[in-house]
Amino acid sequence: MPHPNAVVEVDAVKWWEPTKFRGQTIENESDVQAAALSSAGDVLNTLHGILLDSTAKESDRIAAASLLLDRAIGKATQKVEVEATYTPPELEGENLQNMLEEAMRRIEEKKQIIDIE
Repeated sequence: MPHPNAVVEVDAVKWWEPTKFRGQTIENESDVQAAALSSAGDVLNTLHGILLDSTAKESDRIAAASLLLDRAIGKATQKVEVEATYTPPELEGENLQNMLEEAMRRIEEKKQIIDIE
């Protein structure tokens, strides 16, 4: 038995059974997306209702407001700092040494051309 935290590759499988939603058969990912889009108006109305409901918990009203704003104007930009080091293989070891030697050779050639004239 693999370790519970082990990464296990699985074959692509259909993870849901065909079902009915509002009279339509849901069989694949595009059907799921179409069904979700058909509910978008109801979802927005529900969120708006929660937002305006003075008897709703404050946390629920804030969550509804946040979701509505995220959909209306987009989520706030988040600053992300990434530190990465990468050396292309052609700039490592012997390759780098060869490139440097070639560059120095060309510089010397240019010097000679300039000195002759």
